[in-house]
Amino acid sequence: MQRHKGDSMQMRKLVKSGLSSFVVALPKEFIDQNKLGKGDSVYIEHTSKNELTIATEYNEGRIEKREIVITVDKKPFETIKRELTAAYLDNYHEIILKGKDLPKYMKSIKEEVNEKVALEVVDESSERLVIKDFLNYKDIDATKLIRRIDNIVRSMLIDMKEAFGNKDVSIMIYERDKEVNKLSFLVYRIVKTASRNPEVAKMLNISTMDIVAIWDINLHLEKMGDECKRIARLIVELDTKSVNKKRMLEIISLMEEQYKKAMEAFHTKNAQLADEVHFHRKEIFKELDTLLEKAKDMNLIEIVGKFKGMMSHLTDISRLIRYT
Repeated sequence: MQRHKGDSMQMRKLVKSGLSSFVVALPKEFIDQNKLGKGDSVYIEHTSKNELTIATEYNEGRIEKREIVITVDKKPFETIKRELTAAYLDNYHEIILKGKDLPKYMKSIKEEVNEKVALEVVDESSERLVIKDFLNYKDIDATKLIRRIDNIVRSMLIDMKEAFGNKDVSIMIYERDKEVNKLSFLVYRIVKTASRNPEVAKMLNISTMDIVAIWDINLHLEKMGDECKRIARLIVELDTKSVNKKRMLEIISLMEEQYKKAMEAFHTKNAQLADEVHFHRKEIFKELDTLLEKAKDMNLIEIVGKFKGMMSHLTDISRLIRYT
């Protein structure tokens, strides 16, 4: 046996076994440290052209289990909320919230937990709340999650037409935005983890460019959901006597058409279709500006601004498809 200077690397000779197989002896130290014996299994991964990794456990997509303690005393709830979300995105297996002020925040914290996929309260007292994460990356498909978010946002756009004078529709769209946010946080978590853990990226079949594209499209869809929610609320409050409802419905249909084109281009990687979205941007802005020419309703002015924001997100999606 030969050792390389300055490290514990050992050189072993290959021994032919049968017609096409070769065997190599494992170091005794490795056998003893891992308490291996005859018949035990080891796992071999071809990690590069000239390198193999031998392990005693199958570690595909393994996430280290960690815990974090968040103190709630003398903090506004928004700070606690952001710390909880950060812990979720950073894959903490156990999140413990502590403090004498916990009772007054308990209801709001539980609502936040319910809005995160795979989080669950497992223990609580007046000064301690334990939240555990049960996410299994083997059950996740980031592409399917993006399609689910896409479908929800699309339904929000379609139902927006029914929001005129109908507060119930506005509330329904608002609730759907919560689901968009819930799934969006999960997607952010997946791509963040995949960017840091090559094993997870490999298990999810996500490349570096996929991580960039998924992060970007998720951001735009989440923002689109926010705009749909806000526009629906404003539509309810429109003065229908001073607003051309027919023209408004035409604009919503136009936005819906552009959205469908942008997302079809994304899912099919169709650069030509993405270019159509980009090229129609000025035309749609012009259509939106016509709504403002005689506008007296402040809600309408705000709606047009939000439609322009949505169109900007769609244009960014078209660039994402063309340039990545």
